[in-house]
Amino acid sequence: MRNLPAMKHPPHYSVPARSRGLKPAYKGRMEGRLIPACLAGALFLALALPTAYGWGREGHVIVARIAEDHLTSQAKAGIAALLGAQSSIAGDAVANWADDIRPHRRESKTWHYVNIPFGADHYDAKRDCPPAGCVVDRIGHFARVLADKKAGQETRVEALKFLVHFVGDVHQPLHCIERDNDRGGNECTVIFFHEVRNLHWIWDDELIRRRMHLYPDPIAFADRLDKRITATQTAEFTKGDAASWAGESHRAAREVAYAGVPTTRIKPPLAEDYVRHCGPVAENLLMKAGLRLARMLNTAFEGEHSR
Repeated sequence: MRNLPAMKHPPHYSVPARSRGLKPAYKGRMEGRLIPACLAGALFLALALPTAYGWGREGHVIVARIAEDHLTSQAKAGIAALLGAQSSIAGDAVANWADDIRPHRRESKTWHYVNIPFGADHYDAKRDCPPAGCVVDRIGHFARVLADKKAGQETRVEALKFLVHFVGDVHQPLHCIERDNDRGGNECTVIFFHEVRNLHWIWDDELIRRRMHLYPDPIAFADRLDKRITATQTAEFTKGDAASWAGESHRAAREVAYAGVPTTRIKPPLAEDYVRHCGPVAENLLMKAGLRLARMLNTAFEGEHSR
């Protein structure tokens, strides 16, 4: 994977180097065919685009931060007992740990997503979840491990980190769909603000960043989103389980993320209209993920530190 220039982040928010997409290799036109440079770049670089992860690092921090604001005192005490009193699930070492250890934990590769076919109308465990596991079954598994008071501390800490991350992953629409073997949009090359990108990367990173332009700190942005959540939404958003959440994300992928993005190799340019249409959907899913994560953590630590 190529080394790309580091993107700017708030000084207190450390983001390890990771490819974020590639720019076109050249400008101008191809002699004899007059193909626009951006389209020529798409053809040339389609196979070179990096594989994206779950919500970008900011997205996972946002989800965890929202969850923290809705934890019970028992859940807060339980988390502090596992991580240390000064630790936060919104810290990079927790919220993004599952992505950071992927190169060393090969068995976790399929745990971050589920390939629900584009034309399907719901998640089917037999059809969609491989024997190695998927994000839906891993959420249930790690929730049970975390709730097991007899499990060792190290085992429960790992379960907490996986759970925090995977609840975020299942709310990223392109982690819950497969269209024409495009690996959740990783192989779907588009022109985004005149640059060659893949659709998955746009939803992981760029869409959220463009919505964060007034609040570049993900913690501040999360707090802003949290203030918008009403009591009615809290009650409504926390319903369901990992399977139904995956189905909800799948529908968002079909109806929103892929809307206006044809299956042909050369895609039309995406810019402000796409961000304006998709941005609120992404924010809504981040809020839901935060509330649902809080519910799962509150349940896992229920009664553990009662006096």
